[in-house]
Amino acid sequence: MRRERLPNGSVIISHIKPKDHTARLVVASRLGSIHEKIPGLSHLLEHCILSANTEKHRSIKISEKIDFLGGTKNGKSGYKSIRLYGSAHHRSFNRFADIFTDLTLRPKFSESSFEKEKKIIFNELKGNIDNLTFHLNHLLLSGLFQMHPFKTSIDEKIKALRKITLKDIINENKTFFAPENIVLGIFGNYKETTYQNIKNRLANIDRKNSAASDVIHINKRPLRKKILEKRVGLKQVYIATGFKTSSLENIDIPSLFVISSLLTRGSSSRLFMELRQKRGLIYSISSANIVGREFGYFCIRTRTEKFKGKETLRIIRDELSNLKDKKIGESELVRAKNKIISHRKAIYDIPIEGSLKMIEDEIVFGNIFRERKFIGRIKKVTSGDIKKTANKYFKEPYISTAVIRPE
Repeated sequence: MRRERLPNGSVIISHIKPKDHTARLVVASRLGSIHEKIPGLSHLLEHCILSANTEKHRSIKISEKIDFLGGTKNGKSGYKSIRLYGSAHHRSFNRFADIFTDLTLRPKFSESSFEKEKKIIFNELKGNIDNLTFHLNHLLLSGLFQMHPFKTSIDEKIKALRKITLKDIINENKTFFAPENIVLGIFGNYKETTYQNIKNRLANIDRKNSAASDVIHINKRPLRKKILEKRVGLKQVYIATGFKTSSLENIDIPSLFVISSLLTRGSSSRLFMELRQKRGLIYSISSANIVGREFGYFCIRTRTEKFKGKETLRIIRDELSNLKDKKIGESELVRAKNKIISHRKAIYDIPIEGSLKMIEDEIVFGNIFRERKFIGRIKKVTSGDIKKTANKYFKEPYISTAVIRPE
């Protein structure tokens, strides 16, 4: 693993694996949707970059050339960052990297492509309204956060999207992909000459940065404690409950990760045992401690039969109370930690997902090598830490619950 910071502020993360059949390339911004000036702008920027022209080729020709090389290109935009990524067979990777870096580092936006991508995102956003998992998560965030990009509704994003201009995209690209905000990753079976070519191209990026929007400070109390939505035709009740936490450097974050593992990770986890194995109330349940440099929230999600929602929620809250009142056994604590560590390390074995995870480590931690320190913090969590953290966050005034149930 190698980390190199260039004079212009860009960072390159690289990991050569000579036995891989492919090589992967990621071009990412340290800024995400919580830094955008207009709701939905970073998502549209991701689309516009991948469908842009370059000095050498038009968009359709770029797609044809990448397909001819057996390559792929894609993108993800989220709260923390925009990540543009692709891969190709190691024998054609040098040519692929030349095309992909030209596209992502020096895109030439056109009005026609911009308008087309706006239409595509309109369709995507409208589809998200019908996606119960996505919509449930949005309802929870709208209850937890009052003045924060998290709570922007889909309707608000659609309304804002209509007003976005090509000039907005060009200016946002200058901010999000200013040299000091770029993290570039190259992984797999590639040649050192390819690395040097990419490095030279990145070193010549000289866009001037303009300030991104400030992330709004948040307090613990939610805007709304309960959000209920009814839908015709549903057979089950969809439940999400959670609370605001803090950013990654906060002392409580490792304990919250372990708590999430104790509750839902694995077939011996507490909520899986209580809700599925003992009572058959659910098929699956998940929890997550979502954290970044400026934000954090904890959530639990599941679904159950039409008239079992209250019982399911009661059991979830009982288990949260148990963590506040009762000491965790050493065996259960070690088991929960091992599940976290195994999961985090297993991601690196998946070519694309592992590459994206390494870039996320750099963005979230500020340095990719701090992931090891974070694992060390996880290992040091004690049963006392669990109890202390549970008592700090598992308070009724701080918890918000979103429910979508049949009409």
